[in-house]
Amino acid sequence: MYFLRILSLVLMPGFTSAVSTPEESLAKSYVPIEGATIRSGNVKVGKASIAYLASGPTNLSKQTRAVVFCHGAAFTSRTWQIVGVLDELGAQGYPVIAPDMPGYGASTALPAPRAQTLDQRTGPGGEVGRDEFLGALLNRLGLPARARVVVVSASMGGTFAAPFVASPSPYLCDGYVTVAGLLPQHFGSPDQTRQGGKPAWRSTPQNIPPALVIFGSEDPKLRADRTRYETAFPRHNVVVFDGAPHPAYLRDRAAANLFTSLVLQFVKARPSSALILRATSFTAGSRVETNYFRGKTHNSYVPATITKVFGDRTYSVALADGDLENRIPQANLRPLSFAGKRAESDRSETMPELAFKATW
Repeated sequence: MYFLRILSLVLMPGFTSAVSTPEESLAKSYVPIEGATIRSGNVKVGKASIAYLASGPTNLSKQTRAVVFCHGAAFTSRTWQIVGVLDELGAQGYPVIAPDMPGYGASTALPAPRAQTLDQRTGPGGEVGRDEFLGALLNRLGLPARARVVVVSASMGGTFAAPFVASPSPYLCDGYVTVAGLLPQHFGSPDQTRQGGKPAWRSTPQNIPPALVIFGSEDPKLRADRTRYETAFPRHNVVVFDGAPHPAYLRDRAAANLFTSLVLQFVKARPSSALILRATSFTAGSRVETNYFRGKTHNSYVPATITKVFGDRTYSVALADGDLENRIPQANLRPLSFAGKRAESDRSETMPELAFKATW
């Protein structure tokens, strides 16, 4: 009876659940960083109207590189903004484009594919297909040929990203970051995957761009998809987020910060002071080091555990010897494994040093 009563309430007109989605929860903790401006725009790509967010330099025609984001099926370009990665890259001068993928958000769908020559597909008013979409988008936004591009995808976004990574002409693909991005069935086989009449994958391993592949440990496709990526990309980094779902960066703010930090490391950028501050905002139970003990600041640090968090970013801690210190400013604390090697939160994770990064 209790179950039926709850079910009847859920089905009542006007009933809304108080449970937030992971994206809604993350949006509440999103704070734009100083120096970052997120712009919105709309551009015609073939016969589709594509909405997008952008950050960094405004005139793509003068740029020699860019970072492009492809979201998953349940999301839009706004997802990348609330994660924080658009702000970070834009504030450091990286040209960033994050479209609402065709048929999602404010973008219209691509027309159904039909027989066309390559010139018809890519010419003015041509019907741009999924394989050509990213290249056509960058062209319409003015990015010059031979510009170097890093692509970031998630889930369904991989079906747009992977063909470009495989055959980016007239651009150069210098790296691929993906969060469980889908791979076409025959991706990586020059005999079976073709685009515009040409093999879509280079035959020599040194020409295959490096990849940063991210999964959530709770993603049921982790094992099978990880193997496919490790096979397709000889120069790969694989990072698994503990306790995270398919969209691993949405697990919590700590995961979003970790994802952003990994992308920055991959494109050879440095995290802003705002990101460092967010990544080291401690919670009760976090293990830290402090240089404040016995009532004053010292030159050395000792291990401690956060026991209480105050709204003014001061903390009470228990030292390893059992002493307690109250109202310690955050400036006197650092993560237990310092120097960028650990992102402290309620889910502490090691920040790996990536073996392979973008080649620009």
